[in-house]
Amino acid sequence: MEEFAEPDTVIYLDVPEEEIIKRLSKRRICPNCGASFNLVTAPPKQDEICDFCGSKLVWREDDKPKAIRTRIKVQDKMIKPVLEYYKNKGKLLVINGNQSIESIFEEIRSRLK
Repeated sequence: MEEFAEPDTVIYLDVPEEEIIKRLSKRRICPNCGASFNLVTAPPKQDEICDFCGSKLVWREDDKPKAIRTRIKVQDKMIKPVLEYYKNKGKLLVINGNQSIESIFEEIRSRLK
């Protein structure tokens, strides 16, 4: 069995469920080349058309709100003991993930100093 080094810090990005659903439900995938787009943050140049191969983008079933809620419940159940473990060891760093990428980066950087 392989041994793994214990991390010094575990970073958890805390994002409200509704924001996760909002973000993931805007994802579209190219069924031909696999390119990924977000209709808000990284939209294709032409509506619903892949920038790379011209195929029509699809909305995957697991990116629809009902499926996302199910995925969140499963993740929460699985991750809760892991977060608790690192919290008890004083190694858990919870970051507000409901802010800009730049703000998240700065918060992580300043809190790791």
